[in-house]
Amino acid sequence: TTSSCRMSNSSTKGVVDPSGETFEVKNLFVADGSILPTSLGINPMITIEAMAIRISKNVVRRLKLLRPNAE
Repeated sequence: TTSSCRMSNSSTKGVVDPSGETFEVKNLFVADGSILPTSLGINPMITIEAMAIRISKNVVRRLKLLRPNAE
């Protein structure tokens, strides 16, 4: 269902931060339709895909910071 892992700037209003990482568990990312704050209506596929791509880029960026010599 939509909003079960709502994205927010604060843990009092959501489950994940804007990078997709959960407030409660470090390095746990959510990248599906549950991060959306409300139902988008008919066919939200492209919006969900765009958010998943954005979050995956955040994960890759974080991994590169942890392993600077890795490609």
